[in-house]
Amino acid sequence: MIDHKAASSTSLLIAEVKKYIFSQGFSPQRLGFHFYPRLHNEKVHDSFKSHGFIPGPRDHRMKLDLPCKFQPRTLNPDYSVEEVTKDTVFEHLATINALTQSRPFSETYREVVSDPDFTTRPYNPDMTVCFTARHKEESVGVMGICLIGEAAFVMNMIVSPKHRRQGLAQNMLKQASSVASQKCCEAMLVDSADNMTALNLYCKLGFHEIGIIEGFAFQGN
Repeated sequence: MIDHKAASSTSLLIAEVKKYIFSQGFSPQRLGFHFYPRLHNEKVHDSFKSHGFIPGPRDHRMKLDLPCKFQPRTLNPDYSVEEVTKDTVFEHLATINALTQSRPFSETYREVVSDPDFTTRPYNPDMTVCFTARHKEESVGVMGICLIGEAAFVMNMIVSPKHRRQGLAQNMLKQASSVASQKCCEAMLVDSADNMTALNLYCKLGFHEIGIIEGFAFQGN
């Protein structure tokens, strides 16, 4: 979170972040900061623009206090939701590739599950926990949570268009919330675009908006 009162400090922070990222051999593709609408400050925008960033998409940050109380829709017997294990991680990655060919995808989630170490190191559910939704033997949905301190961040959730409206998203979220509670998390957080279907689902399940995530895409050389 960037202090909206300190544009000069913001500029220094951006410069240091860029310097560090470049020193690690990476290119900054997206940099976001969290602000509440009433604290919006054009000087912060100007700081980003002066460093070669342009405004990107805005997401709603939604929060669900844990343990959650919602009861998901009962699944048809042909459907199931299960946690990804070391033995099923390659299938999980294949499902992600299949479901995201024609749509934008969370870069954070892609980096986590595409990291070569993710498939070679012992599966570490204390850091990242993924879930797969199945129709009979076919994987038709995925989601993941990243455990950071007392919060579980929903990195992305995708269900095949042919299998939506079956309660899969609700059941993946419910199972994820149970795992997060077991890991001593106090809340689940998710960033959702201006997608009324997704926002209505989150609100229905007890999430509430706590702010706006505004992204900036790096356009420098």
